[in-house]
Amino acid sequence: MDSYRKSHMGSGRGERYDADHAAKMDTYIWDAFIKDYLNAQFAICAEKGAARHLDFACGTGRVLKVGRLGAEQLIVAQRV
Repeated sequence: MDSYRKSHMGSGRGERYDADHAAKMDTYIWDAFIKDYLNAQFAICAEKGAARHLDFACGTGRVLKVGRLGAEQLIVAQRV
C-alpha cells in the first residue's frame, strides 16, 4: 500500500483535489460562517450610517452581493 504522502503526489493530483473537494469546502465555509458574519458586519455599518461599500480585489463579487441591500452605492476596485 502506498504511503499517505505518496498518495498525494503526482501529476494532476492538485487538480483532482480541487475538483473533488476544494470547491465543496469553500462553499460550506461560506454558507456556514462567512455569509452570516458579513451580514452582521454590514448591519453594523448600516446602523452607523454607512451608505457606501468599497471592495478591493473583489474577485467573484460575492462579498458585495451580501452587502448590497444596506448600501446606496457599491464601489469595486478590480485590476484586470
